[in-house]
Amino acid sequence: MPPARPAPSKPTVSTASGSVSQSILRAQTAEAKKGVVQRIPDGFPEAVTVLFIIARSDSGPAPKHMLELVRSLKETGFRILIASPVNPPFAFEYKKQADHFVNIPNRDFSLKALWRLRRAIRKNKVNLIHSHGRTGGVYSRLLGLMTGAAVVHTFHGVQVENSFDGIIKLWVDKFLSNLKFDPIFFSKTEQERALEKRIVRADREAAIIEESVNLSRFPKRKIANLAFAKVIASNPETFKKIRVGALLRQENRRSFESFLKLAKDCAPFAQFTCAGVTRLALAQKGTIPDSLEVVGPVADHIEWMYSLDVLVNTSPSEAPMIDSLEAMAAGTICVMSDIPSHAPFEQQHAALLFDPKSPETFRKAVAKVRDDLAFREMILGNSRYMVERLHDTDTFRMKLMDVYRQGVKRALGLVL
Repeated sequence: MPPARPAPSKPTVSTASGSVSQSILRAQTAEAKKGVVQRIPDGFPEAVTVLFIIARSDSGPAPKHMLELVRSLKETGFRILIASPVNPPFAFEYKKQADHFVNIPNRDFSLKALWRLRRAIRKNKVNLIHSHGRTGGVYSRLLGLMTGAAVVHTFHGVQVENSFDGIIKLWVDKFLSNLKFDPIFFSKTEQERALEKRIVRADREAAIIEESVNLSRFPKRKIANLAFAKVIASNPETFKKIRVGALLRQENRRSFESFLKLAKDCAPFAQFTCAGVTRLALAQKGTIPDSLEVVGPVADHIEWMYSLDVLVNTSPSEAPMIDSLEAMAAGTICVMSDIPSHAPFEQQHAALLFDPKSPETFRKAVAKVRDDLAFREMILGNSRYMVERLHDTDTFRMKLMDVYRQGVKRALGLVL
């Protein structure tokens, strides 16, 4: 009869002084469940805890961009902290996505919030800070100086105000440009303007990463629902069924007047609608035509975007492109103001440009796609292809991860 096998012993972890106690093992397991023990993302020298900072959580391209960014990074192995105000609609989503959330004032710098963020960085062992927008950039670069964490800052436009407060803000921006950080711009023209205003140093390497769209949220339109499907060339009355929309932003109020003039002068030519701002805010810039539909602020405007035949962008200067990119992904024709950052889309036959001060140039642009089916299909096909090739979230994430890797390695002294 074979001898009985000895009972298997419980696994132990050997150390210099013997096995680790079960209580320590339980503590380590609890830490792992809490996310304290992290896997190291591909290509990084160590585990990464990143703090995202943005000083606004209301409707706007910057808060929305950051939410999409955080969502796309969830599977990379990062531990994520978010600092933002608690205003709707994005604060609730930020809290859902974050491992830890820090409340900061809305669009305002606070020393109290700065020290609160410093404590959160120390407590959570944050080694990378990524800020968005002007106020977020003030926090991040000061925190990088105080804690030694790597800092990445995304410029959401380059704002220069001709007022005393504007002069002070510009001076602060120039001072912060001397601190260590990796700048990100959405376009070359935006970077050139930042260099001109001296809010980023010429010897600092900057990344140009175009804005991105999560194409999984934008299925291709069916042929029956393509733009201008209800227009009959032989019946001019049907031209009024063309639905033209603008997504207006409070931070880009200079575009309001041009849009109101367009909606008034072109009322017999199309139906006009706008979303993003209240009727009261729009009325401060001019008389609202009776025929104009004012939808107001919307948290998720994708359904509204799909209802349009044309999205018009009347911005007179550099502004975020995310709204136009989403319209292109939704199969909506984009007619955009003739400014440098919009030129590549016209060059690729993915959009049409017009002079925001001249409604006649807008009418001609819309008539061109209305009356020429082949031209219209070319614009729609090229715009979708351009978004898929250059502005997809996966492409954006890969470029951003390269910036993150370099920043973390530089903070550790691994990059000279």
